[in-house]
Amino acid sequence: MAQACLALAWTFLFTGTEFATKYPGIAQESTFRFAQIGIWLVAWLRGKNIILSEEMQESYVRHHVHFLRRVLAVTAALLLLACLFRSMSWFHAAWALALIVTLSSIPVSAESSQSRLTAVATLMLTAASIAISLVILEIGARYLVPKPLISQGVYVEDADYFYTLRPDARESYNILDNNGNELTIQVEISSQGIRDRQYGPKHTDEFRIVALGDSYTIGVGLQSDETYPRVLEQLLNEAGLPKHVVVINCGVGGYAPWQERGFLNSRGFTFAPDLVVLQLFPSNDVSGSYSRTGKRLRAIDLMWESRLELYRRKSEIPVRCERFLQQHSWLYLDILTMSKKDGLILYPIADLRFLKPQIYAPVKSWTARNANHEVCLLEWYPELDEAWGLYAGSITGIRDDCKTRGIDLIAFAHGDPISINDEGWAELNKKFPKTPYEQNKDIRLTNELLDQIGIPHLDVLGPLKSYPEPKDVYFQYDGHLTPVGARILATAIAKYLLAENLIK
Repeated sequence: MAQACLALAWTFLFTGTEFATKYPGIAQESTFRFAQIGIWLVAWLRGKNIILSEEMQESYVRHHVHFLRRVLAVTAALLLLACLFRSMSWFHAAWALALIVTLSSIPVSAESSQSRLTAVATLMLTAASIAISLVILEIGARYLVPKPLISQGVYVEDADYFYTLRPDARESYNILDNNGNELTIQVEISSQGIRDRQYGPKHTDEFRIVALGDSYTIGVGLQSDETYPRVLEQLLNEAGLPKHVVVINCGVGGYAPWQERGFLNSRGFTFAPDLVVLQLFPSNDVSGSYSRTGKRLRAIDLMWESRLELYRRKSEIPVRCERFLQQHSWLYLDILTMSKKDGLILYPIADLRFLKPQIYAPVKSWTARNANHEVCLLEWYPELDEAWGLYAGSITGIRDDCKTRGIDLIAFAHGDPISINDEGWAELNKKFPKTPYEQNKDIRLTNELLDQIGIPHLDVLGPLKSYPEPKDVYFQYDGHLTPVGARILATAIAKYLLAENLIK
């Protein structure tokens, strides 16, 4: 029995030595080495019977042998499992073998055969209990906690644009409105690959508008009839125009202009639009333009950039496993959100010896600044200049694509909740005095760009900011437009289209 205790102590000390090697600031390797030498001295002195008397050994064995056998067996199994990972030493297998040899040398009483069956039953019961607990937690996450918005149920990988909308996809998720009420949002993607109804050939008395944009256009947090394209369609048809107006929602969450251009060419133009309305959210669009090159700005949205990284490496086994859990487990998504991690099983799976070596460096931000305000920095750094050039080039490309087909194009730029909150900018500059911000610089520069390249544009910041209850314009939980905000946006666009006589 003393041999078993010594072997177990040696194993723990060996593991401690490995730990000290990897984390020298936490533990000293020499401490564990001296302890190992001490174990050898005890093993030598054991021959002098200074560990336990014969009577004490018999009593100890009688009361604790089953427990020690189980501890040794579990420790050996864990050491063998550790050998499956590249970051762990093969010496773990040697010590596991030593434990197994030691385990086999411990006498087995008649009672041990029965205890083995009990141990197996206990192991199975434990495994079943863990599985049932996970199922209960998953059910709780689905019914008691709003689904995180990194859900990917309606999206599918795309070779050119990272991802796109999955035709005929459906999903629902829960959100909390600004009054704390839980709402269930239904999302249906048509067979034509848009969050809208099915469209056939255009009629002669029909005027079609394609609404192009990101999550503000597709309507994250909104039912389909609350999105700005649907409200815009209603307002225009109430204006008594000679043609029936149809507004087609071609928004895709998280898209930047280069992706929107691809979506317009592959799906938007197939609806034969007479007009394209381009929604621009510079905070997202500039960083999203830079992501196309595989580069990142200094302030980034960690969860979003991590998600893009998974799309880039979608064919690799660790990524497939990670994305499977993100797509099918709300509990897993909640854990990721609370821990602010980009993945939990991705790195252990990538470390397995029998898989092709892959390097997955965690996505990191250079600064604590909010990614949504990076474009509003008073002084830009080189990466921002480069990203802006890519952003401007994609918008120019959308202009050219529409012009080639004889389709009118208008645009508008907007921000997130801080864009209509003057006090918020003062607080932001107080928090980051070394990197001051210009209020809504991203919107100002975008409007100047639109003037330079000849794209008509309207002001939506004014109507959003002048609403009597600004807190009702955006959802507090994630910054997207509420039904009130979407209606304000649609009303501003409708007034502009009618005033400019763009519905011909």
